[in-house]
Amino acid sequence: MKGIILTFLFSFCIFMYVFAQEEAGQKKHKCYTDEMQHHMHEQFPELKEEYDKLQQVYKEWDKEKFDAKSGEILTIPVVVHVVWSESNPASNISDEQIYSQMEALNKAFRRTHSDTSETRDIFKSIAADIEIEFCLASVDPDGNPTLGITRTKTDIDRFDVCDSEEGITYPTGCEFMKFDSKGGKDAWDSRKYLNVWVVNALSDLVLGYAMLPQGAPRSIDGFVAVHYAFGTTGTVVEEYSGGATSVHEIGHWLGLGHPWGPLPARDPDNSCDLDDNISDTPTTRKENFFCNFTINSCFSSQEGDLPDMVENYMDYSDDRCANMFTLGQKNRMRRTLTGNGYRASVAENTAACELELTAYNPLLSNLVSPSDDEANCALIDPVIEITNLGTEPLNAVDIIYSLRGSDEVYTYSWNSETAIEAFKRTEVTLPQMAVTADAKQVKTSSNGAIYELITNLKNPITEEVSDTFTYEFSIKKTGYKKIVTEDFEGALFPPLFWTQNEREKFIKNEEVSFGEGQNSLYINNFEYENAVDNVDHLTLREMDLSTSGDTVFTFHYAYAQRNENEVPDELSIIITSNCEASWDTIFQSAGSDLATTAAVADSAFIPTLADWREVNIDLAPYSYGRNTLIRFIQKRGEGNNLYIDNINLLPAFFVGTQSPTINTSNIRVYPNPAKDITQISFEATIKQSTALKVYDKTGRLVLQQPIDTQVGNNTYLIDTKELPTGMYFIQLGEGTLQQQQKLLIVK
Repeated sequence: MKGIILTFLFSFCIFMYVFAQEEAGQKKHKCYTDEMQHHMHEQFPELKEEYDKLQQVYKEWDKEKFDAKSGEILTIPVVVHVVWSESNPASNISDEQIYSQMEALNKAFRRTHSDTSETRDIFKSIAADIEIEFCLASVDPDGNPTLGITRTKTDIDRFDVCDSEEGITYPTGCEFMKFDSKGGKDAWDSRKYLNVWVVNALSDLVLGYAMLPQGAPRSIDGFVAVHYAFGTTGTVVEEYSGGATSVHEIGHWLGLGHPWGPLPARDPDNSCDLDDNISDTPTTRKENFFCNFTINSCFSSQEGDLPDMVENYMDYSDDRCANMFTLGQKNRMRRTLTGNGYRASVAENTAACELELTAYNPLLSNLVSPSDDEANCALIDPVIEITNLGTEPLNAVDIIYSLRGSDEVYTYSWNSETAIEAFKRTEVTLPQMAVTADAKQVKTSSNGAIYELITNLKNPITEEVSDTFTYEFSIKKTGYKKIVTEDFEGALFPPLFWTQNEREKFIKNEEVSFGEGQNSLYINNFEYENAVDNVDHLTLREMDLSTSGDTVFTFHYAYAQRNENEVPDELSIIITSNCEASWDTIFQSAGSDLATTAAVADSAFIPTLADWREVNIDLAPYSYGRNTLIRFIQKRGEGNNLYIDNINLLPAFFVGTQSPTINTSNIRVYPNPAKDITQISFEATIKQSTALKVYDKTGRLVLQQPIDTQVGNNTYLIDTKELPTGMYFIQLGEGTLQQQQKLLIVK
């Protein structure tokens, strides 16, 4: 009895071991092509119709005589899209692992691998050199040199395969690795390239799958493989280290089926009536997962019966025993690539493999910043991406860049101890440049104006200059273009588009002003107590200084301390022309230096006309500023009131800051304020024909009369009867003016 029990247990263990090995094999090596094909035909019935027609064509092809040698080598350009995740960094496989798979493909399809002798004698006569070779593309769809490898980091830890029964359908639930928008990489034109997606993981323990001819939309055509079953080195695991998974999937891509027939027609328990419609592959009941050379799953007593061809790449046998295609399989694959074959255009794209790479070949591959989809500032720091398409490391290149329409050309010599390796890329930040008024606006967008950056790359040794690269970017809409003359006499306060911080300490004083008006801007420091170090600011509206030539900022202010030993108040003016990326201080004064009169200790300071001081600030360094902001800042101490009036942002000739072209002195305007007539008097040291012009506060020319200056005193009358009440500017001279005077008209 004990012996019977032991015998039973031993037999049961053997059975369970074999069963477990087969189950493990089924899980460890699963091609999902049939299931994917079935799903796609459910989603796209029109493809199913074309596919069924193609099967009839295959049957006709199979009647042909199979030639062992055609004499023509067909070449397929390949692009490998590596889609990897941070959770599985090993899935970002090396270039070397990709190269190893390419080598395995070429050996398999040319039957040059070392184990061809392992093909059984009964099959050697039909074991075929397919005369197909594979290359990593050296030219991308845009005509640029390439390594034929893309790399995409994804947040997806595992990509789902399509499964209608589980509700995972295309395009909402699967094939995400094939689209930029879904965490993968868009296919290159599948009519010209074989697209391969090597991914971190697939659901259901799938190793890979391919799209058969007429099997799917062009946008997802190609094949997918997990990284550990791709290549012969690197992250590949031992049982898949022969590269046969990709050989198998490319067989599908070229029209081959599994020897046991397609889904869903076959019955796994009785499928000897179905096969792959290729006459020289023996009928097979189901998948073979092991190198069992004795199996004959569709045994027949008829003469010529053959065992299962477990060494055929289209079975599921281990990589160690997969070593052949048949002549009939060769015929189908080559017919698919030639003539009217579905993939003939891929084999015709021979130029994608023929580019000869050079040692030195930098490419400006992208403008990282500024971009065309956001409003950038007119002062930009271009960031470009340089790709080394040469075969040697790149550590030096001259970058020549300019804006379309502008005469200013910049050159930046990039040198780095850390070289860019072949077919790698790096970002380079170029020196700052301004979008000046002479730059050409190529179009408009919702963000503002679109400009073009024009670039060339030059070899610093040979001085050979590359082709021109152009990139578009957007500049935010320009600021206010008109002259600013603010005397705070208007009803609106703060003036339109002026802003201040939340304490709003800058207010309008309607009893004190400089000159003829009644109002001014002030901070009531006398009642602003216990506020040492408080910072308050008032910002003028955004201005465009780029079309006004050199500009001058002027204002009057009055201020008094309370006593000499107090914590000083500080007045600053800052400016930005780079969209507030940085601010420059253009005026700063505090305490006794800021004071315009003696200290007033016990009452609120109210200035007389003599207490006002004028400030003129040359803004020539900011004349490029299309989006300039100027800000008044008071840092509170313990002093008395601060008043500001007559703020002007004017072309330089209005205030005489530019170099003189004629010599004059002692300009006098009387009466001023004037009503119907005024006169201008000045001393001149030379004779000269020039002009006397009057501008209103917007910069519009309202009067003009020619004059001929004489040596000595000169006096001219100006008829102002037609001028309405307001502030005007008298300009003396042609071209670059050396003198100016304000004129107030009161009717």
